[in-house]
Amino acid sequence: MGKRDLRIYALLDTLKESPVLSIKELADRFQVSEMTIRRDIDYLKENRLFYENQASEPAARDHDEYLYSSEQIRNYDKKDRIARFAAGMIEEGDILILDSGTTTGVLSKYIPEHMQLTVLCYNYHILSQLQGNEKLSLIFAGGYFHRNDLMFESVEGIGLIRRTRASKMFVSASGVHEKLGMTCAHNYEVVTKKAALESSLQKILVADSSKFGQVRPGYFAELEEIDEIVTDDGLSREWQELIAEKDITLHLV
Repeated sequence: MGKRDLRIYALLDTLKESPVLSIKELADRFQVSEMTIRRDIDYLKENRLFYENQASEPAARDHDEYLYSSEQIRNYDKKDRIARFAAGMIEEGDILILDSGTTTGVLSKYIPEHMQLTVLCYNYHILSQLQGNEKLSLIFAGGYFHRNDLMFESVEGIGLIRRTRASKMFVSASGVHEKLGMTCAHNYEVVTKKAALESSLQKILVADSSKFGQVRPGYFAELEEIDEIVTDDGLSREWQELIAEKDITLHLV
């Protein structure tokens, strides 16, 4: 990721936290010219990541609406560290399921190109990242395309997942709660996620620490169904102890 991309991601976080900062204050903070800041803000507006009158929220029509584009850049540095570590867990000959999500989306660009692997996915962004890797055997579970999170979903796709067996699944979750389990942003994701979990030998949750303690509408699994968790070192001590009590292997990166 280039210096400009990192600055833009940091700028978006800053605008959401401190929407009243002036162009000059932003330029001073990022040590660039005011013209550069204006161009960066124009880029965010053009890509629907920021609205001038709604600076405290991601660019979405509704407060609870999930947009892959805005979710992808939230906590990007943490997701990138998680993805790099998770990629190191992949072994020659693995059959992988990459769940639909932004952290798994980052992981898809780190899938080793020197290994013979089979990967099943059902997310457009992940598919586009993997299609150029000629060593991969790529399986795509298609169907109805949900534009907000780039996921495909159908009865036929779920059937394909159920007929497939994977050595590892990298699981995405929008919420992880001690009592209410793992949840996702949309109920239409639930059956696909359940089928993928049932078809996988080793289940690895990849989620940044902001997801822990959160609850979203679609329940798909208990935390105890997970074998390993890869998250960032911002995870609270309470959550670390809870995960240890559940005998789940925890990797902090």
